[in-house]
Amino acid sequence: MSEKELGIISKSRATIRDVAAVPGVGIKTVSRVINNEPNIKIETRERVRRGIEQLNFQPHLGAGAPRRGERKSYTLALLLDSVDNPFFSAVNRGVEAVATVRNTAVFAATSDSDPAREQAVG
Repeated sequence: MSEKELGIISKSRATIRDVAAVPGVGIKTVSRVINNEPNIKIETRERVRRGIEQLNFQPHLGAGAPRRGERKSYTLALLLDSVDNPFFSAVNRGVEAVATVRNTAVFAATSDSDPAREQAVG
């Protein structure tokens, strides 16, 4: 079945709603499968997993954290002096490489050697 037949709009990242449309279940069912919760029929679990694989779905690890009361956001803030400097660019790339392996997003900003900006951003 094609994405068009499923009513899925092509985008860069599949959503939990896109996954739910493949087996024809609710988003809560998909969430329960992703979180390996009990009381899901084996057949339903397998249909959802096939949808996840078909769409190459990658859960956004920070998305549910506030609802679950977790303090983890899977994000990292990085304040650099200047991205024009090759040293700081290399630091940024290195931090992103390590964070990506840990499913963590990096938000970077520059201070431009301005203490007031550093204070405002930090």
